[in-house]
Amino acid sequence: MKKIVAREPREEVLDQLELFEGKIKEYRKQIQLMEGDLNSERTKYESFKWEHEGVRDELKDLRDKYFEKKKKDREDQELKNAG
Repeated sequence: MKKIVAREPREEVLDQLELFEGKIKEYRKQIQLMEGDLNSERTKYESFKWEHEGVRDELKDLRDKYFEKKKKDREDQELKNAG
């Protein structure tokens, strides 16, 4: 009988186990909230990334048009000077 009683968890151990279970539940809630925040930030990141790519492409198009116009103006000026 003493061996059986010795193997049974004492009240302090049960209290501590209950406390740990409560902490684990708390941490799980925190993790779920953090996962939600992370997903929200990922969505924002993808949106900004898409917007950045659009602006980058617009800038490239404007740059190409600018240099194309400069080249045409230079060629027109050369033809005018030669003629």
